[in-house]
Amino acid sequence: MNDTLKSIFRTLSENAEENFIKNKNAEDYLAEDGLWHCGKCGTAKQFRLPEQFTKMGMPEIVGCCCACQSAKEKREKAEYQLASVIRQNKKIANIPEHYRSADIADVESSDAKKIGLNYIKNFEKMGRTGLLLYGDVGTGKTYLAACIANALLDQGVSVKWLTSMQIVERSCFCNEAEYAEYLNSITAPDLLVIDDLGAERGTEFAVERVHSLVDTRISANLPMIVTTNIDITDMGNCTDLKKERTFDRILPATFAFAMKGISYRMKQAQQSYETLKNLLLGEEIKTNRKDENTNENHQNL
Repeated sequence: MNDTLKSIFRTLSENAEENFIKNKNAEDYLAEDGLWHCGKCGTAKQFRLPEQFTKMGMPEIVGCCCACQSAKEKREKAEYQLASVIRQNKKIANIPEHYRSADIADVESSDAKKIGLNYIKNFEKMGRTGLLLYGDVGTGKTYLAACIANALLDQGVSVKWLTSMQIVERSCFCNEAEYAEYLNSITAPDLLVIDDLGAERGTEFAVERVHSLVDTRISANLPMIVTTNIDITDMGNCTDLKKERTFDRILPATFAFAMKGISYRMKQAQQSYETLKNLLLGEEIKTNRKDENTNENHQNL
């Protein structure tokens, strides 16, 4: 064996010894085989090198990982890799910034929260089946979709978020070859979210581009979450044949859920108004009440 190989093996044995010393615990014990064993799992923390290595000046006994230490290192490596995947997935998910902190715990509707939690829990079991969230403006469709997307991203699921307008805009700046490549990339993420279906212009070009994307995704047997203000009844009775094709693809591939209730935006606006009213008119209100009380006292006298 040449000097280079000797140096490599010597370095490896020194590193193994350092690792053995670093991970030695008070519970460890010296077994009958003359090797230290782990006090937790009972497997050896050392091993004997073959005689041919010791003749070259290598130590007879070097450190090694016991079973539980080896499992710990594998787990830590897996956790590190998962964290790296999650960071990368979030970076390219394209979720709007103001929805990146959306949390399913904050969903007010109990039915909507149940749908979201169960979809997250059973994502793999759902297979190609996605969700169709429909209802009036401001009922929380996009927020619920974002909650689901964020929770799945935290589990290592890859997500791509698109609005119907983004689909059409992207199409305007692509030639056919580039758009075909773009369509193929839509099959890459585990989950695709199409937000605000129907908000795009109803031109033949826009409708065709949205349909192509939806058709490509469903043909790949991959799930989507679609949000729309269009009522499911209107989808089923659509008289526009071009749009009807898209609806006919989406409806069988999703579980449709109606988002109901008062607009969240209107409630937020009302809360903001009350806060501003107290800030801007608070002193005046207090003064008026004081004057009213004074007048009442005078009248009583």
